[in-house]
Amino acid sequence: MVPNLIRPYLDMIKYRSRVIIFLWGSFVGALLAGSDIGTQPLFPMVAGPLAMYLVGLYAYIYNDIQDLEADRINAKNRPLPSGRVSKAQALRLVIATGASAFGLSLLLNPWVTAVVSFGIALGFVYSTPPISLKDRFLVKWFVASLWAAVASLGGSLAVSGQVTGKTLYCALVFLAYGLAMSPMADIGDIEGDRAARKKTIATEMGPVFTVRMSTVIMVSTIVSTALLYSILGFNLACPILFGTFSLLATKTTWPLIHRWNNKPFHGHAIKRLAILSLAINASLIAGVL
Repeated sequence: MVPNLIRPYLDMIKYRSRVIIFLWGSFVGALLAGSDIGTQPLFPMVAGPLAMYLVGLYAYIYNDIQDLEADRINAKNRPLPSGRVSKAQALRLVIATGASAFGLSLLLNPWVTAVVSFGIALGFVYSTPPISLKDRFLVKWFVASLWAAVASLGGSLAVSGQVTGKTLYCALVFLAYGLAMSPMADIGDIEGDRAARKKTIATEMGPVFTVRMSTVIMVSTIVSTALLYSILGFNLACPILFGTFSLLATKTTWPLIHRWNNKPFHGHAIKRLAILSLAINASLIAGVL
């Protein structure tokens, strides 16, 4: 049984389970950095990705606090607007995650501290008026994907203290797939976002354009990986697995052109895309084994 004292915090963390992508991205970056230096040091391999995860959690929960009034109208079942988690509890979690990430970074190296500091600052300006990057068309789309890339670099910097061709390409892959996947998730919210006058690629450009754009991004990564894998030092398993999983992702994405407003179908497609995105990035790990 979970004690009532910590239940609200666990509820909030569970609700923001998608932040796990930052942990995964950082871990992949750490593994690639370890392959470059010929060793996998345990503490940086754990502490680096954990710090990146905590920064992501900090940013998302802080955003939930800033969106509380709107969510009381549009998303009443979420932990904060439903009352399962109080604003004070959420704020304590924001402070704890941000401070813990910064503290961990101090135990690693100045590069990781710089990355964590950047993430904390980015999370703050993303949600805080008057800047509120989340309210700026296209900027919101780019920022979340940018942190996935930076988190990947943070993991590699924690292990080796440097950026190599492999780790940089890994970060760019996370950026590309973030840019491809996030608009696909927004397709399911087109009607609600238009009613709330929220500007997303899906609402402004339409679902057909969104699907085609995401497909082009994914196909571009297949081509670039096939052309660059040997130059970057990956083995043949990398482009084969990367291309296979990416093609499965495009196969999952394309039918949404005609069935984007079928919510069960859309939900299933997004879950499958999330799993495939993890497999796509795991292809980079296979490329150094």
